[in-house]
Amino acid sequence: MEHQQHDSPATAQLGPTSDFRHGSFPPKILSLILIYTVRRNIFDLHTCESSFSEASSVSRVSKHWRDVSLATPEIWAIISIRSKNAEHLPKGLKHLQLHINRSKDAQLSVDVEADDVTSDHFFMAPFQKVLARLGSLQLRAGQRNVDVNRAVQKHLSVVPNLGLDTPDLCMKVRRNDRKQITSVTFLPSLFYIRPSQLTEYSLLSSRSHLTHLHVRCTWKTALILLGDCPCIFLVHFLIPPYGSKEALPCTNLDRIAVSHTTVSSLQHLIVQVPDAFRPGHDYPFSSLTAFLNALSTPSLTNFSLLSDANQNPHSIYPPSNTDFLEALPSFLYRSSPKIQKARIEGVPISGFEIVVVLKAMRWLKDLTLGEAKGRSNKLVTTALLNLLASRALPYNALAPELTNLNLEVNDDGWDSEVLEDMLEVRFRRGLKSSIVRITPQGERWKLKLGMERLRVLQREGFAVRLVKRDLDSGKESILMGYTVD
Repeated sequence: MEHQQHDSPATAQLGPTSDFRHGSFPPKILSLILIYTVRRNIFDLHTCESSFSEASSVSRVSKHWRDVSLATPEIWAIISIRSKNAEHLPKGLKHLQLHINRSKDAQLSVDVEADDVTSDHFFMAPFQKVLARLGSLQLRAGQRNVDVNRAVQKHLSVVPNLGLDTPDLCMKVRRNDRKQITSVTFLPSLFYIRPSQLTEYSLLSSRSHLTHLHVRCTWKTALILLGDCPCIFLVHFLIPPYGSKEALPCTNLDRIAVSHTTVSSLQHLIVQVPDAFRPGHDYPFSSLTAFLNALSTPSLTNFSLLSDANQNPHSIYPPSNTDFLEALPSFLYRSSPKIQKARIEGVPISGFEIVVVLKAMRWLKDLTLGEAKGRSNKLVTTALLNLLASRALPYNALAPELTNLNLEVNDDGWDSEVLEDMLEVRFRRGLKSSIVRITPQGERWKLKLGMERLRVLQREGFAVRLVKRDLDSGKESILMGYTVD
């Protein structure tokens, strides 16, 4: 692998073809550059032709670069492994071991892609002597016969940050009381924690050490997890919509009465209701309502509410026993006056209804509002833009401290120049940047916004950007960038 010639980002920008001489960078500066540019050291343990090391590549530029690269263990500690089953240890281990040795005392970041491995022996054997230095382990298993259980049971106790991407929905891990794991990620499209298996997961048997959690679960399971995580800092919950099989109580754990939960350590909360657009989910936010009513987060600074619902009246107006529109602002008022960043996307809420939500976040500095699926704008309406542009006294204005505003809309058919008026007023009151992303429906759509007026704001120092997103492909095209013509 060492002999292959590839250009890394560092060599491409600063290497032999650049205007810089190889020795022109002081060692400390070059070391920092390498740390931020070297991102790929790939080891295909059974096809050496597919292996490539950026760290090795930069070390061949010159003697000066080699000396600096060898004195920068962080660039050798980034390791990606591609592994398949074999009868003997692969030849690629020699170069892998070289990187481990050159990483010295740096924290190892290991990414493993195992297609059909039936044992963790081949991809974890080189790390047996340096397990204490494993800072991050991301394991992606392509087949169900991968022995993820064995690998996780063996290494959870030493890896502070663990990510699992596996199609095995019934993975069980034996209890391990010695584990000190702090971060767990289950990719939502592939993994679902069933409440009946909650006590069978070693990562959940030692919840007191968790600081980050990304998991798909019912709203009651989410509250139980939060109540048992005194050090939790960031969570991303995917709560199935009301009406789906996942949301229905099916275990004794889900039938446990959940008391009100206060999580003082939580600062970043992402709540997502996936698949809310599917037929049969007429009231998808009922479970979310129960979750918000039972939770308080006094230290919250960052809040995101995400979904993919349609602009369907039934999506937002729930049955008489739930009231999402009251639960959301009530949660925000009850939780924290410190929220500075908020993102609300794909939730069929109107422009007038969002006003109460924004008033609950008085010190908001960064706001993203995204429309639910539909042909027109129900959230970012002319009325809301007028309210945001209100010249009322600061204590009556919506989000008076706002410095960044992003809008994801279905159309730009507002009243004449109302968006331009709002951005101009907000710019005078401290708004520094804004992205307006439009996803029009129909081939005959034409931009209606006044580009010249927005260009004037750009020349005055306001960073405004217009983007068109294709409805089907999601591909984006820039209508107006940050550069002033």
